[in-house]
Amino acid sequence: MHRSSPSLRGVSRMSVCYFSGCACAVLLLSRNHTPEIVWVLAANFAFLLCYILMHLAILDFFGKASHVSLLSGVLVAVDLGFCSYSIAQGGKGYLRIVLISILISIQLAQTLLALNKELRTNMRTPVLGYMVVLSVVTVGYLVRAGLALAIGSADGIVGNGILQVLAILTLIFSIVGSAFAFIWMTTTRLHLELEHLASTDPLTKSLNRRAIQTQFRRELELAGRNGSPLSLITLDIDHFKAINDQHGHVAGDVVLRTVVGELQEHSRTTDILGRMGGEEFLILLPASNREEAAAVAERLRAALAKLRIMHGDKIISVTASLGVTEVSARHAGWEECWEDSLRRGDTALYAAKQSGRNCVFSLEEGPAFEHIKEAASASSREKSPGTSAVPLLINLEVEG
Repeated sequence: MHRSSPSLRGVSRMSVCYFSGCACAVLLLSRNHTPEIVWVLAANFAFLLCYILMHLAILDFFGKASHVSLLSGVLVAVDLGFCSYSIAQGGKGYLRIVLISILISIQLAQTLLALNKELRTNMRTPVLGYMVVLSVVTVGYLVRAGLALAIGSADGIVGNGILQVLAILTLIFSIVGSAFAFIWMTTTRLHLELEHLASTDPLTKSLNRRAIQTQFRRELELAGRNGSPLSLITLDIDHFKAINDQHGHVAGDVVLRTVVGELQEHSRTTDILGRMGGEEFLILLPASNREEAAAVAERLRAALAKLRIMHGDKIISVTASLGVTEVSARHAGWEECWEDSLRRGDTALYAAKQSGRNCVFSLEEGPAFEHIKEAASASSREKSPGTSAVPLLINLEVEG
């Protein structure tokens, strides 16, 4: 099942675990109609197998190596060996109850330790719920062991059904409780994966437009509370259509993925990268003013200009045009601020393209679009005719 959906890892083993638990309950209830050595060995083995499979299912769920540990093997060997010897020698049945209860508690402790390692993940809450269930079950088995020791004679007690009922109730609680906890973990993982899919660009694995917009809203609110600046960079790969036409769309996909990797490598840890669509990207720079954002943009431009991408026997060179703007806090709502920031970022990006590409344009405020076109055209005319674009960082400050 987990091959079709990795989120469902461990489900098959957990199902066998519950089947083993049900088989154990049936054996306990049919003890008066089955030879002692058969029901004792079978019930005890099913008991331990249930919790060993539960442990393996949890390891499988978290993608860990899920093989029977040496400890689990020793627990089974000790249980079956002692029970066989006890029945052959006519030993006291309550000692077998004490032993199996302690062995199960040890196995549960092993599972609790495995779950404890996952508390630092985004699955913390359901994992904690699972640990609570298994802790209660462990206490139940230890109480059963203590009760059997205190009374000292299993024959009379089991006849009255006290230890038998306690064993069955503990088993039922562990099966039902762990089932709910496991379903909780599975649905949480599915929710997280769906959330990830909804916010991630499938090709580049960067944030998509919807997710970067959500991040913009969060960072804008944080900047408002802290009184810190917020800037953004709009980036467009130069002549990307020509790359697709000349080398094919597969090569274009390789270029996009490589560019994203390069941007992530040369960005700061606090910067947030997203793909807006096609070959256009947006980078949020929290706690950064326009000058700081422009410095980051220039570093990214230089890194991309040095990039050489191998595709088959071809080497593909890449450059990018970047527009920089600082987010204005003059808008009442975040939607207006988002739209205005995009407009000014696109304006700066357009200016970078008009000035010859492979450069950075830094925009202070939102000037009229025609003014930007004029400034960009003037910058372009200053270059020698027929020359290719050269690295350029321009601070364009025009009052709107």
